[in-house]
Amino acid sequence: MVRAAIGGVCVGGGVAVGAYSGGWFLLVAVIASLFGIGLVVGDYFRSLSAVSDGELVPVEVDLLDRSPTLMGSSPTLVAGTASPEGDVPFRFQASAKLSDAQVAEVVREGRGALPAQALGTPGSAPVTEHRTPRLRAPAALVAAGAMWTTILLPPSGFWDLREVATSLPAAVSSVGSDERPLWQWYDDALAHVRAEAPDLLNSILEITANESYVELKVYLGGDRTRVYEGRTRGWEVREEATSLRTRDTFTSADLHDFSARDVLSRQAAQLPEEKRQPGRLEISRDSEDIFGVTHPLVAEVWFGDSSDTRMYALPDGTVAPWWRADDLAGALEQVGAALTARGVAADAAVLNSITLGRSGSSLSGSFGLEYSRDGTHHRTVATAGRFTSPNDSSRSSDTPSFRLADVDPTSLTRVRDDAMTRYGIDPVDRATAEISITNWRRIDSDHGEEIVIEVDYSRAHGDSAFYTLSGQPLSG
Repeated sequence: MVRAAIGGVCVGGGVAVGAYSGGWFLLVAVIASLFGIGLVVGDYFRSLSAVSDGELVPVEVDLLDRSPTLMGSSPTLVAGTASPEGDVPFRFQASAKLSDAQVAEVVREGRGALPAQALGTPGSAPVTEHRTPRLRAPAALVAAGAMWTTILLPPSGFWDLREVATSLPAAVSSVGSDERPLWQWYDDALAHVRAEAPDLLNSILEITANESYVELKVYLGGDRTRVYEGRTRGWEVREEATSLRTRDTFTSADLHDFSARDVLSRQAAQLPEEKRQPGRLEISRDSEDIFGVTHPLVAEVWFGDSSDTRMYALPDGTVAPWWRADDLAGALEQVGAALTARGVAADAAVLNSITLGRSGSSLSGSFGLEYSRDGTHHRTVATAGRFTSPNDSSRSSDTPSFRLADVDPTSLTRVRDDAMTRYGIDPVDRATAEISITNWRRIDSDHGEEIVIEVDYSRAHGDSAFYTLSGQPLSG
């Protein structure tokens, strides 16, 4: 009964997963269902193929009725007289599991020897039919009940595993036969070179992992580099010329705290679902300074089918933030983080302008920030997925004019939507707006020093609309 119940649960679970999840989950469904059927049917066939055993008792057979032979044995209705040694003869009529050889002996001679288990005990009620199917009926009913309970009892959506699969970070997504996850290529490359030429891990120029191969370049001196290229079929080594030099190298020790798998997972978690598939990971020294570090070592990852979304990370695992171009609240949060990193409080009236926009044609947002402090004008820009650029400082002639605390993301969203309606902008082009908060005189010298919001939809064949910080429309 227990085997029947477990088998029914496996069959029901397999059917439910296949019906609700589809796709490659059908393979899981088939395997689970076949396992369950094996548990239920296997026990039944074992009972049919088992042969009666026990001490052999001489018998004279009067009646023998056998079902079709199955796997060497079959239920047999047999009646006659048994003469056990040292006991009185008795009449028997029973359904026994007899082998072909046992049946052949009693048919040929009318007498022979049968196992004691096949004869029953003296005085037992005579059997008049083969009852094996009837004996197995309770187990079949238990299996059927368990199957339907498994299918129908769980709440709606319980067996739909597609959401579980798609919620996994792209770093562990499925790959083709010639492909591996980027993090695995990265780990394999370091392990291979460590085994082949560990000293060269002190002069790495670049590690580039793609879906189907990985390259690790090391500097040999002069203008020579050695490239270790790994694919699923094995490794190849070649040497080539390079314009890079010692200052461009780094060591495996620099990557001691860097987990490619963890970084890829945390980066993918920030992105929309359709952009979570990583296609390329490149680790090298960057030409731009980051956080005051000259020529920093960075990891750059390309995401999406067209690799149009890039994200950066540092060797210590720090991941650059990402936000959508149409997420104005998220963009202002990043502006606030940039000011905080530079020691500027949100209630400090030092801002000259904030510009929120989109990076190229992607979904990624961007911002530009200008502020004055101690008579010096500072400007910084950032793109979603990348770290903010170093300050470009110069003497300032502008007077600080507003605070970050004066800018309400709800008002920004409201005026953007108003501009969309005014210029007939399609929803698909919502993120093309460039939104600036600044002194109106900097935009148009005919106006005064009032701080205004400009919503520019010229990228979507619209125009610029102007609003007060509270969201009231202004005439251009």
